Amino acid sequence: MKRNSLLLFLLVALSTSLTAQNSSRISIQGTLRDGAGAAVPNGLQPITFKLFSTTSGGTAIWEEQADVNVTGGIYTHLLGSINPLSPSLFSQTVYVGIIINGKELLPRTELTYSPYTLFTQAAGNGVPAGSVISFIGSTIPSGWLLCNGQALSSADYPELFSVLGTVFGDGSAGINGGAGKDFNLPDYRGEFLRGLDEGRGVDANRTLAQAQPAGTKLPSTPFTGTANSAGAHSHTLQGSFGSLSMNHTTTTNVAFGSNDYGALSPGIIESSGAHTHTVTLNGGGDSETRPRNRAVRYIVKY
Repeated sequence: MKRNSLLLFLLVALSTSLTAQNSSRISIQGTLRDGAGAAVPNGLQPITFKLFSTTSGGTAIWEEQADVNVTGGIYTHLLGSINPLSPSLFSQTVYVGIIINGKELLPRTELTYSPYTLFTQAAGNGVPAGSVISFIGSTIPSGWLLCNGQALSSADYPELFSVLGTVFGDGSAGINGGAGKDFNLPDYRGEFLRGLDEGRGVDANRTLAQAQPAGTKLPSTPFTGTANSAGAHSHTLQGSFGSLSMNHTTTTNVAFGSNDYGALSPGIIESSGAHTHTVTLNGGGDSETRPRNRAVRYIVKY
């Protein structure tokens, strides 16, 4: 091959393909021709694909090498099928470079709109970091974490840390807590979640859950949990309760006669004064009060 020229057409025919492994891929198709303009022979052609943030020169921000099948000069390849693509790559303008036999085919081609949906995917398709949803799958999806109290590093999850801070812990304890960890996820395993009162006044147990100015982080106290509790109530006892024995303390008044020996007159037993009785009702029950429910997993966007 004296000289290769490259025409990329139907660039990004499939903008994003999510595989079972939750990896992102970009379908790219092009034509390879020799110096005379004829299609290169059919067969496998080793090609190195690189992504750059510049139109020329610079250091590649991603690359992979693949033996691509060429038919009639046309090839198709899935970028990311060998070396996974990070959605964060597409937070900037990206250019694709094709290297054959150690030489780059110029000019580089800018990846246009569709690949940048990967960056949207990194932001959860508009779902902000810190969002919590219920999930019934067995495998946590890419971009989400199980709310199990695990310790994390803010260097690895900067957006999530900017939302949570150390509200749920400083990373020193919890699952994988310790060196290199500086914050924790909430632990929602076995918990019921409820809306923050925000000063509405219907949640008596959250006196510090006051409305916050827009754009400010809520105080840590409203996010802490509360123990099991049943609201104040009363029970009415009705019907026959069978034999009931009660002991009362009585007072005897003694009247003295006129003789020197103090002849005793019959004593008078006073009625019992005003008092109360405590009745304990023992019945069946569980260790908590709860509605009918189904178990789900709570996951948080990072």
